[in-house]
Amino acid sequence: MFELKTVQVIDGDDLRVSKPCILAEDEGYNCEWSTELTVDQARDEYIKAWVLLHVLARELGLGRADGFAFCMSVGYDLQYADAVPMLRRLLKRSAALGLFFGVKLTNTFAVKADRGELPDGNIYMSGRALLPLSLRVAAMLRRDFGNALPMSYCGGADAKNIALLARTGLFPVTVCTELLKPGGYEKLYAMAAALEAAKHDGLTPDAAPLDALAGTLCAPAKRIPSRHRAMGLPVPDEKADCRAVCGVCASVCPNRANVIVTVDGRRQMLHLDGPCNECGNCASFCAEKTLPYRNKLTVFTDRAALEDSQNAGFTYLPESGRFLLRWAGICREADPADEGVPPEVGRVMAAVRDRYPWLLYR
Repeated sequence: MFELKTVQVIDGDDLRVSKPCILAEDEGYNCEWSTELTVDQARDEYIKAWVLLHVLARELGLGRADGFAFCMSVGYDLQYADAVPMLRRLLKRSAALGLFFGVKLTNTFAVKADRGELPDGNIYMSGRALLPLSLRVAAMLRRDFGNALPMSYCGGADAKNIALLARTGLFPVTVCTELLKPGGYEKLYAMAAALEAAKHDGLTPDAAPLDALAGTLCAPAKRIPSRHRAMGLPVPDEKADCRAVCGVCASVCPNRANVIVTVDGRRQMLHLDGPCNECGNCASFCAEKTLPYRNKLTVFTDRAALEDSQNAGFTYLPESGRFLLRWAGICREADPADEGVPPEVGRVMAAVRDRYPWLLYR
């Protein structure tokens, strides 16, 4: 399923998105907007994903090459009483055109940020707190539409409940918030294994089991101490090394902007400026209570990117074969072994140049 994200009147850099914009310590919260890409950039990403899925389907035998569909959000303000007649009209229209029509449940849930968790006053909830709400909507739709309305699901799915959700006929199941927690994309393996073991047989949803699931699948949320995260972008505090490289920040980054490399036999965490949109999710799970996207040694793709940031880090200058380094607030061209370059930083610079050169490019 391709969810076509909201196309705003303004897009790209003009959106001025609040940062940090994600908090996923238990249930998930995010600041709007849906995307920071321009419309043209979003189109290009959809096209690339479409091509990639066709390649995977053909080369790895993962379903049919034409087995992908586009879906879209109809907004946060749609009320159930208005949704039912709208869905009836769309079902009738799709049948007349010989097309398939179904719905995805649900979108994020608008709430107030009254503890300063994120910089915006209005934020959007996702994850397991949506589980009983989404299942209740599914049960209501089943009572109103019988088996005529196919439904896919999104809202708190994880490895423990995904097979139960699929067996009710809520399929396919979309996952996001769970992947923003430690383990990241690797959690998809456990979910796939659970679905395979359940041998999902395509049963259509039924109101009775959906009602039961809505009341039982959502366990009580654990208490999360208020972090009172610093809002905005604080001045970075240079830290070339972590006390212990746990790798959590790498697994929870949705953009893969934190990576673990090996330097002189030691694991080293590096932040990549190019993919990072400063969402702040890595800060939520950092064992050292730092802001990895601000405080850790950063690799930049070019001079302009380094000069546009306050992070300590470096970029390679291919025209001279040297580096542009910012350390202790000072920018200068340098070689890894130059006097004044901290040895631990010089070793990382040399390792990236010699062993991980792809990190230096977009």
